[in-house]
Amino acid sequence: MNAPPLHRLAVDLGTSTTIAMLQWPDGRVRPLLFDGTPLLSSAVLLGPDGRLQTGRDAAHLSRRSPERLEPNPKRRVDDDVVLLGEAVVPVRDLLAATEWNKEPPPPPISDEVVTETRTRYIEAYEMITGLKFNDWYGA
Repeated sequence: MNAPPLHRLAVDLGTSTTIAMLQWPDGRVRPLLFDGTPLLSSAVLLGPDGRLQTGRDAAHLSRRSPERLEPNPKRRVDDDVVLLGEAVVPVRDLLAATEWNKEPPPPPISDEVVTETRTRYIEAYEMITGLKFNDWYGA
């Protein structure tokens, strides 16, 4: 019995920025957009309403409450909790905070962003491995 085709989500949580890619059952791969860009700030801020904020919202709110900001939650991965302002927040909650609710449909993206992102990843692959991307068995 064949399993139904699935969407696949890959998230690269970086120290400073996070990127997420979505693959459709037909093989198309597209980056998810956050505020119109595939790069989402990894910074997390505990808002005045008690909700965790990311991206532009976190940056904007941090101007008034910098003590409530964790600019690099990935660096805290070995800690159990972090202090944001006066609140103790589990690190796992920081790492799970995103602006997309993970419900279909995913945020829209342009073909230009897909092409540029793909080009950057291929250049990085070739620079790191010293191999041509087209020679890779999955290309």
